[in-house]
Amino acid sequence: MTETTRHRSELRAAVAAEQVARQRRGAALLGTVLARAAADGLPPVAWTIGSSGAGLAGQCEASRMDQRRQDFDAWRLAVGTWAGQAADARREYTHASGTVRLVDQWDQFEGVIVTLTADIWAEC
Repeated sequence: MTETTRHRSELRAAVAAEQVARQRRGAALLGTVLARAAADGLPPVAWTIGSSGAGLAGQCEASRMDQRRQDFDAWRLAVGTWAGQAADARREYTHASGTVRLVDQWDQFEGVIVTLTADIWAEC
């Protein structure tokens, strides 16, 4: 193994270790969030831990669109309370089909980027 190859291999290993450490931070925060959600009676949300960066994404998926929006609003309020601040970014996009995408993002909630989304489909 050449010096350059070994250096690249070590660099890849260090980057992978850092990404796993970030995922562990996201997983730890998710455990805390779920415990708080259970105590507060929040509705279930689909959660994903990102593979790079310290990211945690929640997707509101209630089958009724009015309930989906209510779930998003309840989670928005709860995460903002737990983070001690309103979302750093709040967006609402409307697609040409009439579907509305709601997005709130907290850039640093205990060292993790937390994104909450809900897609509110247009009535058929």
